[in-house]
Amino acid sequence: MIMAMACFACRDAINKYLALSIPVSQVLVSVGCIGALVFFILSFPLKVSLIDSKMKSTAFILRFLSELVSSVFFLLSIVFISLSSASAVAQATPILVAIGGSVFFKERVTIVNWTFILLGFIGVLLIIKPVNGDFNPYFLVAIISVIFLALKDLTTRSISNTLPALSVCYWSFLALLFGGLICIPFFESFVPFPEIDHIFLTLTVISSGLGNLLLILATRGGKVSIVSSFRYTRLPMALLIGIVLFNESIDFEMLIGCILIIIVGIVLGKKQ
Repeated sequence: MIMAMACFACRDAINKYLALSIPVSQVLVSVGCIGALVFFILSFPLKVSLIDSKMKSTAFILRFLSELVSSVFFLLSIVFISLSSASAVAQATPILVAIGGSVFFKERVTIVNWTFILLGFIGVLLIIKPVNGDFNPYFLVAIISVIFLALKDLTTRSISNTLPALSVCYWSFLALLFGGLICIPFFESFVPFPEIDHIFLTLTVISSGLGNLLLILATRGGKVSIVSSFRYTRLPMALLIGIVLFNESIDFEMLIGCILIIIVGIVLGKKQ
């Protein structure tokens, strides 16, 4: 999970850079198309079937839709607020997954854990500042992406372990492609890629594909409410990238909120 979060932090930074010069829809379509093509080609030498009857399950369909919605909304959030803030809000995912684990998988969540979950939500409120003039409506976009990220984690756990991780990743990239196609009417027309962006497109496909593979293995390999709590490692990486590469700033309230969310993630992992 930690390695997956490192991959996703790099992917997010590259996607934000790309979206500063080309439409968000073009980023999604390009990454989704290239990634799906790469995994399609890999399926032949690895003899992996990309289509299976188990993909008709409700869990798989929900994961596909969750991937689509969360990817679109998270990219929008890192473009229109900041990489640091969007990534900080995204760390609420383990909190929602812990709640979902208790509801859907009957995993035990104690009163103490519920208290820490509440503290985690307080941390989110400190970051998004809903009661003062600093509130950015695009934080609602980030929150929607978090809800669907949690649903994605939960449905990944429900997907049959007989489905190869490679085929699940292939469909994840297809979700990006379809998400981008849906977004086309809402953004500017596609533009030619600068030559340097071809390198960044390659890097974002690699980091996204590897991150998805590692995420699937991590989610399948352990108790969902524990493994998912290690998503918090993505936060310090994203904060550092945002400050160094995008000249983003972190105020005191946001810092306290981030610390609260990280503590909750660690404690929830240890207490399960």
